[in-house]
Amino acid sequence: MPATSLQSQAEAKLAEAAEVEEEAKTQAASLELKLGRAIAKQKMSVPELIRKWDTNGDGDISKIELRQVVRNNLKIKADNKTIDALFDRLDVDGGGELDMKEMGVALKLFAKQVSTADADEAVEMAKAKALREDAASMRECAALTAEAEALQLRLGRLRDGFHDGDLASKLAAIVIKEAKAIGINDQKTKVSGAWYAAAAAAAEKRGETDKGGVLTAELFGRWARGFLKERAEGVEEAAFDAYYRELEQATGSAPLNLRKGVNKFWERVEELKEEVDALASSLEQKRALARKQQKTLVEMMMADLARRREKEEAAQAAIEEARAAKQARHAARAAEKAAKAAQKLKEEKSFIRRVARRRSNGSAKPPSVVAAPSVAEPVAAELAAKEVERRLRKAFAVFDVDGDGSLTVAELKAVLLRGSSPLTEEDVEDLVEEFDANGDGVLGFDEFAPLWEFLNMDAVRGTCGIEVDDNPMAC
Repeated sequence: MPATSLQSQAEAKLAEAAEVEEEAKTQAASLELKLGRAIAKQKMSVPELIRKWDTNGDGDISKIELRQVVRNNLKIKADNKTIDALFDRLDVDGGGELDMKEMGVALKLFAKQVSTADADEAVEMAKAKALREDAASMRECAALTAEAEALQLRLGRLRDGFHDGDLASKLAAIVIKEAKAIGINDQKTKVSGAWYAAAAAAAEKRGETDKGGVLTAELFGRWARGFLKERAEGVEEAAFDAYYRELEQATGSAPLNLRKGVNKFWERVEELKEEVDALASSLEQKRALARKQQKTLVEMMMADLARRREKEEAAQAAIEEARAAKQARHAARAAEKAAKAAQKLKEEKSFIRRVARRRSNGSAKPPSVVAAPSVAEPVAAELAAKEVERRLRKAFAVFDVDGDGSLTVAELKAVLLRGSSPLTEEDVEDLVEEFDANGDGVLGFDEFAPLWEFLNMDAVRGTCGIEVDDNPMAC
């Protein structure tokens, strides 16, 4: 595995550790835990809590009631989005209300979070610590692998005859490369033969016999350039003369004695060969160590992958299970609704048949006896409905200050927050949100009617002091 991949894996581990730590902190400040701790202080049973929280007395807790409990009763700071998200999680059957059973489950969940909060946080922080330790191991392995990769690159270049050092090293690197084919001793013979041939050819050209075996600076430079070939590019001219003078000084001969010069140059070849062998040995050691560490890391990563897949499969299974349960609940509610509708239809038909039988049996009676109820009953019902609407419109008018036929949040607050009202501005905003059927931010008369019914419930009237007749809203 390349060093870059290992480094990326290490960074991913560190990021995962940071996520785990952040999640642990979030859990420590979760609304569920805050609720659990606040409820524990009250030391009340589930029925007692529901009676206290159930403002409208219907036996269930609505979303608005939960908001009021969190903010007003338990004095916990939380926005509507957070409270509503918790409500949706607790509303297992999706009915829009938390019944006694759901509240019991919820309170057990809150209590469990309180009892295990410290231990859970310790577990998560230990997990984050383990992830950071894994990341440190990966970084260490990445550094070792990077060293091995650098050694391999350098060794490869040397074996290919490339050296970034001085001229002597560049020449020695080429000697070592070519010695692979013919052996190091034969390569030395080949180099010395080239020097002698160059010296002899120059002497013959001058009409002399080269008995002393000497090599001039010009001949050395010509050989060196030819030996380097394309590698001579970038080497300054002064470097050839400088190395020649170095050989003269080292051998104590001027011009350079061929035999001594070759032997001196070969010392650098042997030194470089030892460096190459040492690099090869070091590379093998680092490779072996890196392979060992990588094997451990690969096993760790495979285990992580297996756990991640298992977790994903479990999460998917939970989603499928929840979806199936939700569909089952919806089907059950639909069946229940259909059954009620069928029962209602059956009762209506039965009622119609009974009325028809009564009318048929009483047809011999005087018309005044039969006709009177059929006229009086609808009239009474119509009068009662008109009276209810009159009272509703009277109450509506109290709120509708500008008379535009709709109630704004400000108009509702002006009446509902009078005097010693226990309601808060957030409570009023929640009420508008709850009863605003078309979502236009204001309440029309039809939307006001269910709100008025809610406000006139005994539990609300008892705390708000509502009067429907002369003073439609006294609180």
